Amino acid sequence: MVITGFTKLHGVELGDDLAGAMTLAIQDKIDWNIMCELLTQMGWHRVEAAPPNDYAAVKEWLRLHVKGHYKCRYSTWMFEQSEDAMWFALRWS
Repeated sequence: MVITGFTKLHGVELGDDLAGAMTLAIQDKIDWNIMCELLTQMGWHRVEAAPPNDYAAVKEWLRLHVKGHYKCRYSTWMFEQSEDAMWFALRWS
């Protein structure tokens, strides 16, 4: 990583590249939260679950059991159908 300048964050000097990466990560998290709120208003269902240790197993379970659309980011899962959200929460939360 090349540090070209410095930015202060909570009194700590950070390289511009690191500060930019942190800014993008925060922006991504905010955008996802807004998307979740919009989906909830459209009738989707939110499930909070810890990130899986074995994502392949979760992916296979989703392929076999989920009937509607779903989205996931971080530890928040959004399901179009309430039954999918309920079964996912029972299995993975």
